[in-house]
Amino acid sequence: IDCVGGVIIEDEDGKVRLDYTYESILKEVNERSLKEISDILFG
Repeated sequence: IDCVGGVIIEDEDGKVRLDYTYESILKEVNERSLKEISDILFG
């Protein structure tokens, strides 16, 4: 795993995985922001 910081949590059998690395959080914020900007510009 190559990341700047944060945490990745996974259960023993690998079925559930939570990715709270800085990179994944920034990616989600970026995608939401682009969606909001698109909605404002194009309705």
